Amino acid sequence: LVILLVIAALLVLALSRCMSAGTQVLSSAYLPYTAAMHDMTVAVSGTGTIEPIQSYKVTTLVSGEILEAPFEEGQTVHKGDVLFRIDASDVENNIEQLQLNVQSAQLALNDLLKTQSDNQKDRNVKADDAGVITELHVDRGDSVTVGTVIADVLDRDHMKLKVPFHSADASGFYVGQAATVTVNGTAETVSGTVESIAATDEVGPGGTLVRPVTIRLVNPGALDNTSSGSATINGSASAASSTFAYAESKQVVAKTSGELKSLTVQEGDRVFLDQVIGGFDETDMDTQIQNAAIQVKTAELTLQNARDKLEDYSITSTIDGTVIEKNYDVGDTLDTSTSSTTGIAYPAVIYDLSALTFDIRIHELDINKIQVGQAVEITSDALDGQSFTGRVDKVNINGTTSNGVTTYPVTVLI
Repeated sequence: LVILLVIAALLVLALSRCMSAGTQVLSSAYLPYTAAMHDMTVAVSGTGTIEPIQSYKVTTLVSGEILEAPFEEGQTVHKGDVLFRIDASDVENNIEQLQLNVQSAQLALNDLLKTQSDNQKDRNVKADDAGVITELHVDRGDSVTVGTVIADVLDRDHMKLKVPFHSADASGFYVGQAATVTVNGTAETVSGTVESIAATDEVGPGGTLVRPVTIRLVNPGALDNTSSGSATINGSASAASSTFAYAESKQVVAKTSGELKSLTVQEGDRVFLDQVIGGFDETDMDTQIQNAAIQVKTAELTLQNARDKLEDYSITSTIDGTVIEKNYDVGDTLDTSTSSTTGIAYPAVIYDLSALTFDIRIHELDINKIQVGQAVEITSDALDGQSFTGRVDKVNINGTTSNGVTTYPVTVLI
């Protein structure tokens, strides 16, 4: 029993010491604190060079003397404002010549088109008047040139009678007046019309003054150029008789050159006005016309290229911004090799400083924490002690790997 009591006392003492030691350990590892909500910030940092949101470095595509440069350094310019105007007199003279070339090419094309139209019209041989074919001068298959006589056409349906009237009587006549013609050797009379009256008098039979009057009439069928007759106009008889003449005797001539492929009439055939009596093969001018049209188009394109080049002689601003550099002025010469000869990179430089931007590179382990629109705290070496706020404008997924580590560019907008 004594032994058991001693063992129990030893166990109680051991347990008491263990609990005391545990309390000391716990009190050294934890601090009591009241539970509450707090913000936690995770920051990612990087560096970059600040630049304007837009910049325009003036370049030139042409050479020449500067005639205008209406701006200065520090001045605000707007999109479309003229920065430099370069002497373009040589180009303007070239444009005038090219305009003449276009006109010349167009005239050549028009001439070919007209020639083709004329050929299409003239390839048909037509009678110039109604009548009878009295003689054919060519045969089908003959080669003829322009002006070659194809046929003689005689109008036997109408006759003319030129007779003298006493001057006093003729002075009262007028063209279109009715006349009565009497055929000599017969009692037949035919109605006619005054076609013309001579302007001057002539000496007639017995020394009297007469004036020739021409009368046109329809051939009743029996008259020819051997018949004769007299006339009466408004009750006045002619002073003498005269021989009848056929009203018209014309020749049909070729208006184009080539082989006469067809001839549809024979001597003695009657024809009417504009009747087609033969024809030539149509000249093929399509190739010439196509070539002329290409020349017109080429001339027009060359002219347009020159006009477009003329625009290069007026250099305008492509942005709204502030002039940072002006390296040339009126009287200076600009050319495409300016930078290599003078050491000046650009004639002028313009910055849009309405906003600024820069890129920083973010580690691959942190890039998933970056989102467009997040606020960015910015400090600058040039402005010690000051800070500014920007925002994430773009997160680029095209990363760059170096030494096994990938970084991604993030654009910040201020």
